[in-house]
Amino acid sequence: MHSEKDILLACQKNPSDGQRLLYLKFAPLLKGICYRYIKDRDEANDILQDSFVKIFNKIHSFEGNGSLEGWLKRVVVNTALDHLQKKKAKLEISYSVDESLELTEPTQTDDDENVIAKVIDAGFSKEMLVQLLHKLPHQYATVFNMFFIDDISHREISELLNTTESNSRKLAFRAKEQVKTLLLEHLKTANQNDIWKIKIK
Repeated sequence: MHSEKDILLACQKNPSDGQRLLYLKFAPLLKGICYRYIKDRDEANDILQDSFVKIFNKIHSFEGNGSLEGWLKRVVVNTALDHLQKKKAKLEISYSVDESLELTEPTQTDDDENVIAKVIDAGFSKEMLVQLLHKLPHQYATVFNMFFIDDISHREISELLNTTESNSRKLAFRAKEQVKTLLLEHLKTANQNDIWKIKIK
């Protein structure tokens, strides 16, 4: 298995070979990210293709600050967000939250960082989580992906989605609550009483 350093060197010395190695190593991971953000498989594959075009064009600009994998993930996430923002404009989707529906602003807790781990520990595969996310409203799914899975801060989310940090926190909170509800519904349907008491607070 080639290391990130080997792949970067290959991209510099022999771009075609380097790009092939990079694709083989990272395509499955990056495809999974596209499917989390984009419900339609054809659209997700288009996002993946667009992402690799950007990656191959910009790989020379990667300076080694952080991991190559982290940089690749961010390119894919940004490409997916660009696509969603265009769709948002067409569908008039808003990332603002109706203040009348909630009087208090949720705060981030240490438990927020363990949401995905708890989902997996409860017996749900990543594929099942993706299916559940696709049932969420567009706004909730996007912020859930960004905050809970891709570790993007509320400050950066607010900048990327052109909203406020307060709205980002509220969307993340409501998304988590909806994911919890969907998980419990799935458990009830599957009659998995042995893990019924698992809680995602």
